[in-house]
Amino acid sequence: IYDLLARLNGLRRENIMITAGSDIGIRHCFELFTNSNSKVLTLSPTFGMYDVYSKLFKVNQIKINYDKNLILDFNKLINSIDKKTNLIMLANPNSPTGTIISEENILKILKKAKSKNCYVVIDEAYFGFYKNSSIKFLKRFKNLIILRTFSKAIGMAGIRAGYIISDTKNIKRLYSFR
Repeated sequence: IYDLLARLNGLRRENIMITAGSDIGIRHCFELFTNSNSKVLTLSPTFGMYDVYSKLFKVNQIKINYDKNLILDFNKLINSIDKKTNLIMLANPNSPTGTIISEENILKILKKAKSKNCYVVIDEAYFGFYKNSSIKFLKRFKNLIILRTFSKAIGMAGIRAGYIISDTKNIKRLYSFR
């Protein structure tokens, strides 16, 4: 399975970690990259597990809201990334809004986060319905973590499987929580 996923994504198997669903991938990211003093940025509304893990790990969750026309306050998001930010959680495409963060804006987020030693998790659970992926940025940004699941486009929710894609050092560190 690792070899197949690596081949499908144009990666090495060392860039992948299979998880018991993307929920567990999210949990592993909170376990590794946050502590009780952490600041975590999320969108609002978005996938509910980001709120659950923010509460469970007692982090300072900052929600960046969409307006009534589903326009994200991107300037607030960028300006909220500072030296206290440990983790940014972005579903792209987002659920339940169905909105997309453009590649140009993803790059801006990654650059700012890298300058602040912050990790960016891009949850690509709905990748099968939107073919743009942030995988192309992996070599340039070691602070990028991508989550995928088999439950949406592949239709295999019952097997509770997903995977994390990242730099090999991040994957090795994430394995410590399995």
